[in-house]
Amino acid sequence: MFQEFDAVFGALLIIPVYLITRELFGKKAAMIAAVLYTLMPSNLSAGIASGGRMHTPELLFAMMTIYYFLKTVKLSKDRVIIERLSDFRSYRSSIMSFVRENRLPFVYSLLAGAP
Repeated sequence: MFQEFDAVFGALLIIPVYLITRELFGKKAAMIAAVLYTLMPSNLSAGIASGGRMHTPELLFAMMTIYYFLKTVKLSKDRVIIERLSDFRSYRSSIMSFVRENRLPFVYSLLAGAP
């Protein structure tokens, strides 16, 4: 029964492979990477050889975490989060100001699990 789920998650792994490669190298390289990944022998035999151990969901979530972290780093503005480390009262306002300026990267960081 779990071999079918392994096959589904293995097929879904094409999406983060494409997304990560597109962010780093562009659309053409992403298409090539997605095609090569689908034809990779270890990917084709993963559902059969795994014996239903269900390790492909872990890989899917790890790859999506890498993608969201990459988006966070790419979109966030270069700025110091806390201006004065000695002034504890400014921490909250500095952090809130940083989050307001970087809303989308902050959401990506939450999806990556690294707020």
